[in-house]
Amino acid sequence: MPAFAQNLSNLPARGKIILGATAVGILLLVFFMIRIAGAPSYSTLQSGLDPAQTGKMTAALDEAGIGYELQANGTALAVAKADSAKARIALAGQGLNTSGGAGDAPGFELFDEQKLGASDFQQKVTYQRALEGEIARNIGGVQGVQGAQVQLVMPEDDLFADEASPATAAVMLGNPGDTLETGAVKGIAQLTSNSVKGLKPTNVTITDATGQVLWPTGDGAGGAGGGTKQAAEERYARNVEAGINAMLSRTLGPDKAMVSVQADLNMDKTTRNELRYAKRGIPMTTETETERLRGQGGRAGGAAGTAGNIPNYSAGGGGNGNSNYRRETEKTNNALDKTVSKVDVAQGAVNRLNVALVLDKSVTGGATGTAA
Repeated sequence: MPAFAQNLSNLPARGKIILGATAVGILLLVFFMIRIAGAPSYSTLQSGLDPAQTGKMTAALDEAGIGYELQANGTALAVAKADSAKARIALAGQGLNTSGGAGDAPGFELFDEQKLGASDFQQKVTYQRALEGEIARNIGGVQGVQGAQVQLVMPEDDLFADEASPATAAVMLGNPGDTLETGAVKGIAQLTSNSVKGLKPTNVTITDATGQVLWPTGDGAGGAGGGTKQAAEERYARNVEAGINAMLSRTLGPDKAMVSVQADLNMDKTTRNELRYAKRGIPMTTETETERLRGQGGRAGGAAGTAGNIPNYSAGGGGNGNSNYRRETEKTNNALDKTVSKVDVAQGAVNRLNVALVLDKSVTGGATGTAA
């Protein structure tokens, strides 16, 4: 018998139990170390996601066969480091942005990594970066906005207010301006200005992915800061197309019909002034005046005149007649019923709408399509 086996057999029962437990513990430790070493290392692909965006990204990754991991209660998406490039390509193919967006911009979590002994200048730079990231995240929550980036210029405090430089901000959107809803540009400008001390909305510049300045050009009433005629027509046509295609898809089935819409809108900004008078006035004051005269006439007796000087002359009209005179006048002052109205005619009235419809052969019974 080998010496090791002989020594093991000579051990007491307690020693054998301790030795066995130690061997099992070592085996378990080696197993878990191998498991951890072989587990994939995940890297965060994008954070700060809303549930709808997370669902779209996970569906695209499942379709591409790429594993992922949800973090931060579903607001962050992580993939294996080896699959990071493939995941970005797959998401980009589905029109989902994963770079340069609000989710990648660091916010106030930068202060969680603040090093001890940082200078005042470093703290100011960190605060500015954190504020830019938080504003970009808020802008990213606006419907239609993708890949928002914010750059702030925050001047130093000056002793004299008239010599202080104003704060300014530049917002870069990763999407065209015609994808935004009405009034969204003005809302983004207000959101940015109210997030920075001393920043006025007029000192905010917003630019879309095509390089078009959306703010402060125009009044911000439209999706593109007032918007051009072409952008407004494309936005309106796209909304009409989406509604009709969704209805046809539910009625006929998917991929059975397709609609194309071309709109001609009136984008003239006009003001209409109207002045109207009522047919009848409104009585304000009424005045009534009454004049009455009553009297009895007497016979003339030998008065000097023609009757006494010319013989046989008979005066007519004289006599003992009675008088009863009455005059009544009524005067009414009417107020002028006048209506003055000023109407700002809204832009976007439809002048003409062309709709083209193409149907599948299975729907039309052999016809290739129809147009309207």
